[in-house]
Amino acid sequence: MRVIHLSTEDQYGAGRTAVRISDAVRYQGIDSDVYVIRHGMGSYGYEIHRGVYEQIKAVIDIKRDEMKVAKYSERALFNPAGGGIDFSKAEFIREADVINLHWVNYGVWSQKLMCLLAKLKKPIVWTMHDMWPFTGGCHCDENCGRYSKACGTCPVLQSNDVNDISAKSLSIKSKLYAQNNITFVGPSRWMTESANNSAVIRNNNLSCVNIGNPISGDEFIPRDKNECFKLIRLNTKKKVILFGAVNATSDRNKGFENLKKALSKLDRSKYLLLIFGGNIKGDFAGFETVSTGFISDDLHLSLIYNVADVFVAPSFQDNLPNTVMEALCCGVPVAAFNIGGMPDMIIPGENGYLAGPYDCDDLAGGIKECANRIYDRDSISNCIRRKYSAESIGELYKDLYFRILQGNNS
Repeated sequence: MRVIHLSTEDQYGAGRTAVRISDAVRYQGIDSDVYVIRHGMGSYGYEIHRGVYEQIKAVIDIKRDEMKVAKYSERALFNPAGGGIDFSKAEFIREADVINLHWVNYGVWSQKLMCLLAKLKKPIVWTMHDMWPFTGGCHCDENCGRYSKACGTCPVLQSNDVNDISAKSLSIKSKLYAQNNITFVGPSRWMTESANNSAVIRNNNLSCVNIGNPISGDEFIPRDKNECFKLIRLNTKKKVILFGAVNATSDRNKGFENLKKALSKLDRSKYLLLIFGGNIKGDFAGFETVSTGFISDDLHLSLIYNVADVFVAPSFQDNLPNTVMEALCCGVPVAAFNIGGMPDMIIPGENGYLAGPYDCDDLAGGIKECANRIYDRDSISNCIRRKYSAESIGELYKDLYFRILQGNNS
């Protein structure tokens, strides 16, 4: 069996997960590779060759999509995805038995691609890293739930038009999905339930199954804390609060404002805030703050997790974030809101704290409890590893691929 994973990139959260899933599948004896538009340093995904014309067209398509959205008061990430690459001559597509889509915005997904796959009768597995595959264009719906009917009057766009671009985009998706043999995968129970309740999946008699994301290799493990402090050259007697996210200040969903509100409730003399994922600037209620910038190396990232007393995930909506899983693999307790896929991984009292949704006072209490409580870090790590081992997740994907090829994706 030949499986091709398509992702826009292989460096950030969704792209890294695509690589991990491909690895897990390969361990099951399946011929599996990742193809991307943007190849990240240190990743093994194959970069899809694009000529000058295709590169120029991709830029134009993205600008055209941005212009479609520009008339709305957009507050969060929204992508109508009107353009994309034409893979009609791609040999790797034609040789594949199964196409596994991942995060495919800004260059991969297109109406042309979906029509091509329909003609080739290629079965598609779509691993959803956010809500975009079943919404009218938002990646997080801000709990509006309109995707369950027909979108329109989109709150993400602050639109009052029932026939706005979200309604039109959802209608196009529905027509394209009707032509293809697609099985959706929700890494969290929340994502799976949301997808199965969506109009484009429900009305086309498609299905979404729940398969978690696999844990990566052997880098994310509990390590000697003092040695990790030395290796990353950090010296403090304070409790370390860790936060990490890409585009944390520009993407409202990352919960950066929630983090600042929670921090304002804590004694700043007792804690140090350590941040990775970007050069994040701002007022952190007087907290001593250290920012590492973007970290692409798993070993370096593991050292950073291991100096933390608590990892904070203050997202408004989240699927099954790598950062939470990686922190737990390193034996670090996690404080988060009780939303999305967080309860799939976090067990209050055992490996972290689940605050009431968007209750920053409660989140602050959770941070304090996790940072000052003594946990069995090896136990935290072993528990999450058993649940999301590469072997078990790879086997679930293997079984899914075979069922689809045999005409049974129930």
